[in-house]
Amino acid sequence: MGYVDADIRQLAAWLESNLQEVTDVVDDRLHDEVPEYFEGIDPGMADVERASIVANLRAVAQGLAHGRALPDRLPPGAVDEALLAAAEGLPWAALLRTYAIGHASLFELMCGQVEHLGLPDARRVEGLRVLSRYLFAYVDQVTGQLAEVYQAERDRLLRSQERRRAALTRELLAGMPVSDDELGYRLRVDHIGVVAWGQNPEAGVTQIAQELGCALLIVPGGGRSVWAWLGGRPRIGPEAARALDRFSPAGRNVSGLR
Repeated sequence: MGYVDADIRQLAAWLESNLQEVTDVVDDRLHDEVPEYFEGIDPGMADVERASIVANLRAVAQGLAHGRALPDRLPPGAVDEALLAAAEGLPWAALLRTYAIGHASLFELMCGQVEHLGLPDARRVEGLRVLSRYLFAYVDQVTGQLAEVYQAERDRLLRSQERRRAALTRELLAGMPVSDDELGYRLRVDHIGVVAWGQNPEAGVTQIAQELGCALLIVPGGGRSVWAWLGGRPRIGPEAARALDRFSPAGRNVSGLR
């Protein structure tokens, strides 16, 4: 088994010395296969993504060189990417796919390097088996921890947005000027005010808005209730008012006042 450790250390040294070239290969493939990851977002995302590739490749090289140890902490570049992806509203599935593509790209390159070493068949097969197990374990550990980082940041941002929207709504109800852009909701239209409570009240008012074809502004109310305004486009006709009277979501209590 000692020869396998030596072969793996050779691969680690190759990866460390060819870090930028491998990064280029992975980066190009990500741009080709996950273009939505880079479109319409912060222009700095590409730089953060590349720094994450470098950080992950370096962590893999270090792990392979030191007994195939998995990292005891997340690579800083990977954390930065997950935080920015959450802030940009990129779905976790897109970020996870970048790791799957990076994993595949790196394994293919390292398979080529194993062939280049000209190892006997038994050593080549054993080396690839050990390498494959390590890369799968690495990606599984890192993406599992990054999922928690991503979700925590998404939750923090959503809470911040909810607090901001609630504060603006209180200012508006107090007669202070609030713009549509600040609130994210058109004000110069017909509205139906709704108070909802019970099991998952947000889902109840969202369903109402969808059925009436209205825009939706929703903020936390007192206790476990939510307050919502359904905005017409720009008018709310009598059909919508009658539909609201007939609306009865299962498992929820909803009270509306036009």
